Amino acid sequence: MTSRPLTAPAARSTARRPAVAAAAAVAGALVLVTGGCQFLPGSGPGTGPDPGAASESPVPGGTAEEPDPADATGSVAAAAERVEAADSYDIRVVLTHESGDPFRSLGGGYAYTSTPEETVRTNLGGDGAVSAVYHANARRTLLAYGDDLHAVVDQPTPADRYNTDFAVGSALLRQILDSSADLTHDGEEAVEVQYTDRSAEGSYETVQETVPAQRYSGTFTASVTDFTDRGAGLALELSEYPDSPFTLWIGEDGYPVKLEHTSGEYARTHTFAEFDGPVEVDFPAPGDPVTG
Repeated sequence: MTSRPLTAPAARSTARRPAVAAAAAVAGALVLVTGGCQFLPGSGPGTGPDPGAASESPVPGGTAEEPDPADATGSVAAAAERVEAADSYDIRVVLTHESGDPFRSLGGGYAYTSTPEETVRTNLGGDGAVSAVYHANARRTLLAYGDDLHAVVDQPTPADRYNTDFAVGSALLRQILDSSADLTHDGEEAVEVQYTDRSAEGSYETVQETVPAQRYSGTFTASVTDFTDRGAGLALELSEYPDSPFTLWIGEDGYPVKLEHTSGEYARTHTFAEFDGPVEVDFPAPGDPVTG
């Protein structure tokens, strides 16, 4: 797999935006219920803005000028638009517990492709070695916990809709834009990225590189997915964490490279490993077992 492109890919005709918008900041962590989450019109997999609407943001192929890196808001907005306009993306997520206990470190990520049809896969890790995986296209959403079988999601919750939105890869960037009152450009800084990749032969290797970037920081209200126990089994809920400190690095090509934020008990690192590359998202059938 090729890591982040050094040149901008061809433009897509329609950019997507996350269907779930950040809710208003509240004191302390707030578990969202259906009535407490704000949605943009037409939420759900594959929805987006009016295809005929003109975009003023400098997405690849656009005519608007590139924002000055010192323009923190413009730069983050342009990075979000690039994610939403990508034909595919692969984002790796690592969660490190505040205790420093390596056995409580978690992994996950988001993979999206538009070929042969728009499909997204979201992997979530939870405390105590629990996990969940979503697969979604325009026709159906599947969810499996741990080693259980994939089941159809008939009545999606806010957490379901958030994690299966085709533009989930830009959701945190949008939350920064919507809720950060202290977004700051810190200057140029080379950032190290590291993640595990799987070769065509099935072996795993560590990818590590240093990328020239512009650094941005501040605090924002982060929406993250938490595992809960409802008695009858595991469930997923969106939680909001106001005043979450973050650091974001945007590469010379305008694409996000890395995002770190601390929300709740975990420091979370998002590595944007791939844009417009060969991202494969196999779609299981209901009743299929989870394969890792």
